[in-house]
Amino acid sequence: MSDSQVRVRPGESTRAVSACVFAWLLPGAGHLYLGRRGKGLIFLGAIGALFLLGVAMDSRLTLYLGFEDPLALLFSLAQMAIGVPYFAARALGFEAGKVTSVTYEYGNTFLLVAGLVLGSFVVKQVSHGEYPLALAQSLMMMALLLIILSWLWNPRSGFS
Repeated sequence: MSDSQVRVRPGESTRAVSACVFAWLLPGAGHLYLGRRGKGLIFLGAIGALFLLGVAMDSRLTLYLGFEDPLALLFSLAQMAIGVPYFAARALGFEAGKVTSVTYEYGNTFLLVAGLVLGSFVVKQVSHGEYPLALAQSLMMMALLLIILSWLWNPRSGFS
């Protein structure tokens, strides 16, 4: 077996799915489930801080599932990737945000980054690769999707 191939043990794929579900329920819980306490606590603290700071900075917790505005759809999916904390904050009334707030865009960016970090964890678990590679793959897939969506949005403008 070459270095680029990864051998998957029986039952490991179910552990990966369980880890992804736990990570969605509470950021960092997937790593804790896999026995990686250090990484789990770091993810819990880092993503929790990104989320709480984003909400404190008056970010809007969007729930947009239409195809009329594809960027709003991607933004909403990235926020929902944060999992249960996202839905709990919406239920507690933090969904509106304040567009007039000076920190509004910073809060949106914090929430977007938190969702992308969790999404890259899912890519890592599914591909059985290393985390930096999974993060790069997630960002490249997002960039490619944004290019395709921007072209579909206005195909006549081109990329010049």
